[in-house]
Amino acid sequence: SIQALSASAKGQAKKNASAYGNSSSTAAVIGNPKLPSSVMDRWLWGPMPSAEEEAFAVSELLGCQALVGSAATKETVMSALAQAECVHFATHISWKLAALVLAPNAESVPSGRKGSFGNSYMIPESLHMQDDASDVGSISDCPPLQEFLLTAADVLELRLPVKLVFLGSYQEANSKVTADGLAGLTRAFLAAGALCVLVSLWPVPGAASKVFVHTFYSALLNGLKASAALGEAMKRLQSSTLFSHPSNWAGFVLIGSDVKLNSASSLVGQALTDILQHPERARDALRVLLHLVEKSLQRIHSGQHNSMYTSQQSVENKVGGIPGWQALLTAVGFRLDPPASGLPAAVFFPTADPGDRLQQCSSTIQSLLGLPNAALQALCKLITASETGEQLISQLHQVLVQLQVGEKDQDFALAPIQVSISVQLWRLPGCHEFLAALGFDLCEVGQEEVILKTGKQASRRTMHFALQTLLALFDSTELPKRLSLDSSSSLESLASAQSISNPGPLPGHNPPFSPTGPDSLASDAISVYSLSSIASS
Repeated sequence: SIQALSASAKGQAKKNASAYGNSSSTAAVIGNPKLPSSVMDRWLWGPMPSAEEEAFAVSELLGCQALVGSAATKETVMSALAQAECVHFATHISWKLAALVLAPNAESVPSGRKGSFGNSYMIPESLHMQDDASDVGSISDCPPLQEFLLTAADVLELRLPVKLVFLGSYQEANSKVTADGLAGLTRAFLAAGALCVLVSLWPVPGAASKVFVHTFYSALLNGLKASAALGEAMKRLQSSTLFSHPSNWAGFVLIGSDVKLNSASSLVGQALTDILQHPERARDALRVLLHLVEKSLQRIHSGQHNSMYTSQQSVENKVGGIPGWQALLTAVGFRLDPPASGLPAAVFFPTADPGDRLQQCSSTIQSLLGLPNAALQALCKLITASETGEQLISQLHQVLVQLQVGEKDQDFALAPIQVSISVQLWRLPGCHEFLAALGFDLCEVGQEEVILKTGKQASRRTMHFALQTLLALFDSTELPKRLSLDSSSSLESLASAQSISNPGPLPGHNPPFSPTGPDSLASDAISVYSLSSIASS
């Protein structure tokens, strides 16, 4: 069942600061904090619409909830920093004070003019623009600076698990980068534990920044190191007719270590490992997760951009309570939010697929479900022994390479392919069961090696599924370049999961789950998705 909710619920969910602290995401994105008019007038820190737009785009890429507007308070941001792997700031920066400008808490904003300097804070000398009495009122109307400036000194007091901090610079900003401010702020993040800071030395036009940021984070999500991702983003702008001028790309500087974020594929592999620790419920859980992933792909391919969620409890019930499903969905772009603004704890569907992470996850889960049940059960035993992966991947790859050289419909029984593995690997729980389920017959057991050959039950299709699965679980960095399954190899699809209650859409038609009623055409409406079409486990 689908219900269309008001767009205001979406806004409230995004702005709920307390919800962010419980988010399962390892990224923090801060954009366009809301400042009182007295602060904007006094220090010329005006609204930054392009920064807010960028924040939402980055949060979509990283699978997190953006902290924007009044939600981007100093307290909330510091809490988010303490648990993030990647942090993106799209805010005003006071380079003179080496401080990021955030939103003050609502209770710290004075309700009226006090008419004196009797506040419990000091205005730094470097911020004084005039000394005449006309400024007395405007100063007293401002909240205390320590309430909304995240200074280098504040950062130094933190202990950060952060790998990458991105400090954006926008044309709406009024502050020019200074050497002291740049050194002070970047040094503070590095000293607090951040491994790398990416900063622009001058304001970048919004359109160019949008392309740069999308290319940079997409490259990071594909497993590139920060320096390589920076190079990709720079080259993208250089090769563009509109943004080839150095002012659009040459100002970005990477300071610190050359980091690499946890890629979506490696996070998916870790999550699948957790799921496979529960062999009796793994297959049913994988079917549910594939259903959610393919539903997301269906929405993306049909151009649906409105927010849609299902409750976390419904997913928990369908997967049988096994761990790992939250991490897997988060890794491919789903957003898990705690209860907020009248909404239950929710799983929000992604509206984009950067780096084809949803597509790759779908292929991996389909490969797992395509394995014979005996092979899947044996794999659940093997998964705890990481040293098995390399040998099994090597041998299966060797078999498939020989098949590519030979006839496509080669009969394994008439022309068997021999492989050898170590005795130590053979003796590991689940190994010989896994290979037997793939159709390998035992030929000889030596002192150091075990010789096997492909038998009558072996098939190219099953070998493909097994190799794709092993690459995802043990060697995800090699997955894109070593194996590409044809999309037609899908065994479990969204259509099959809904074949009775929700027939799939025809090309060019609206998907069967599009919201009904007047809100169905509104891109900012929130829809609720029911998992009732999936058979109970």
